[in-house]
Amino acid sequence: MNRNIKTDSIILRSRRIGELHKGLSCLTRSHGIIDAIAYGAGKGKSKLAGLVDPFSLLYLYLYFDPVKDNYKISDIEQRTIFPNIRLELGKFYIASFWAELI
Repeated sequence: MNRNIKTDSIILRSRRIGELHKGLSCLTRSHGIIDAIAYGAGKGKSKLAGLVDPFSLLYLYLYFDPVKDNYKISDIEQRTIFPNIRLELGKFYIASFWAELI
């Protein structure tokens, strides 16, 4: 089993884990909905900090740890952001509702 995974994904939800990390719920083509951790993304200096916002289309480089049974985001390439969803509050709430429903 290959532990390194490269896949397109859309960030559905982002939440803080401690002071420095973020937990992400991602919709991927190859693995469905997964929960991944972006270590250090809660800091302002991290390269992952500005890219892990909800409703972004990203190319993720993931590492799967079978012992802990979790995914770690090692690198990100940003494909597309959806500014129409992020800038209008009504659209953001509707998109968040559907993301939670999924």
